[in-house]
Amino acid sequence: MDENGRDDSRDTTLILVASAAAVLLLLAVAAFGLTRAGRLSSSASPSSQRGLGAAQQTSCLANVKQLDLAALMYCQDYNATWVMSHNWCDAIYPYIKNQSVYVCPAMSQVPCGYACNAHLNGVLLKKLTRPSETVAFYDALGGWNLSGDLSLADSRHNGGANVGYVDGHAKWVTATGLSSLLWDPLGTTGTGATGSTGAPTP
Repeated sequence: MDENGRDDSRDTTLILVASAAAVLLLLAVAAFGLTRAGRLSSSASPSSQRGLGAAQQTSCLANVKQLDLAALMYCQDYNATWVMSHNWCDAIYPYIKNQSVYVCPAMSQVPCGYACNAHLNGVLLKKLTRPSETVAFYDALGGWNLSGDLSLADSRHNGGANVGYVDGHAKWVTATGLSSLLWDPLGTTGTGATGSTGAPTP
């Protein structure tokens, strides 16, 4: 009790109760904010979803472009010969040295979301008279060292697929437009899918 006859212990108790109430209030506000944020993220608006899809498409296109350029660097070191279809992921990895390039952001669960055009298996570049029209790499259902033809193409980006060409450029192509691309520049056969969905071994 102080000199004015007030009970100090009572004041201290009130302060502690007030402090505890303030802490509980802050925790409640924080919890409400986290819950609201979770609800907002789980119920993203269609425009937000479209924005995410566009971002994934752009990132994927950059990956395909890098695969193209890595394959061309491989050709420079191997007498202008295109990579072999059965091990193309491994063959060009030394020119990329980044596992994430193989991963499409829309298919992050697989080690590689792309396929190599099996018609180009070990072909000499000088035999390809229309490199800017010839498909090299493209969006596929995924698998390490996967190769094949149009049948493997996956139009997962806004109704189309990203495609890389032998000359090094890449672009998005509609699902209906994929069939009109140059897949078999030499009239080869034997385009059955090859590859593995297992872990990469670069």
